[in-house]
Amino acid sequence: ALRLPPAAGDALALWLGSDLLEVQLKPRHRPLRLVRHWPELLLRFSLGSPAAIAQDEPCLQLRRNVFFPKSRELELQEEELLRLLYEEAREQLRGGALPRGPPRGGRAGGAQLPPAPGALRARPAHGAQPAAAAG
Repeated sequence: ALRLPPAAGDALALWLGSDLLEVQLKPRHRPLRLVRHWPELLLRFSLGSPAAIAQDEPCLQLRRNVFFPKSRELELQEEELLRLLYEEAREQLRGGALPRGPPRGGRAGGAQLPPAPGALRARPAHGAQPAAAAG
């Protein structure tokens, strides 16, 4: 079982998606019902050919909630949740789903590196001494 902290309910959301369409589900949505109606959604909201739509199968994923404010995301402390958000962002970068211009290309490359142990923990406030240095 996936054990997530309470903040995950706000920071993460269920998504139904394929190469033709990605949809963030609202809490009231019923995923299996949407899967049954997937071809209709593709006809309405995608540019897929009829042949591609006939072959398309959606996948249910747990991903970042696009409506979760960045300011609240920066306040998150739970390492497992931060790791999930990091992995999801990395996959979005790899797949080309997140826009990035040439100036950000170098920094985006750094997202491909695995994080060092403990690197996802909160940093001390600006000007504060790290625990190891204070003393």
